[in-house]
Amino acid sequence: MAAPTTIPTGKKNALASLRSYIQTQLSPTKVVFENYLNAEDVPCIAFEDMGIPGLGGHCFDDYMGEKVSDAGVRTKVHGKVAQTMVEFNLLTNVEENTSAVKDLYTMRDRLEYALMYSGKYNDAGVQIMPRIALLDFDASPSGVDTGASVWAPMEKDSVWMENYIGTDQERPQIKRLRILVRIYWHLLLP
Repeated sequence: MAAPTTIPTGKKNALASLRSYIQTQLSPTKVVFENYLNAEDVPCIAFEDMGIPGLGGHCFDDYMGEKVSDAGVRTKVHGKVAQTMVEFNLLTNVEENTSAVKDLYTMRDRLEYALMYSGKYNDAGVQIMPRIALLDFDASPSGVDTGASVWAPMEKDSVWMENYIGTDQERPQIKRLRILVRIYWHLLLP
């Protein structure tokens, strides 16, 4: 038997779902899925996958437990928690904007807020930010919800690491803030 041609909850869809979420939640900020050196529209957030070692989810078994449908039907779930490191580069143009550094930190604050509160509820039971739904873009160009989520556990060490670059040597008119974010998602058996 051959491996499936698409994995609905694979890394490709996890990264595309994260991009879609950030583009929606941080609108009108432009989000580009490429190396920041190739980003032509500034200001923007450029991001790319940096990779990271796996969590060893298959050490013993890939059984993750059971899910219960609204009708009360129990189904066994197999898969693992997957992770990767994403590099966000927030870019502003000094030549076009006198508040370029301030704008960098505004984008940074909005990005952190969106990731920190995605899928969380306040004390009154109101959702603060929608969850980052893991969408299957192979099933539909707009994505079909797989039921899984992408998340960045901001309360843990080494999930959010930022470095103010300032004026970039490669592009002197650009101010850059580099942020590494560790993201997780459920890689479920298709």
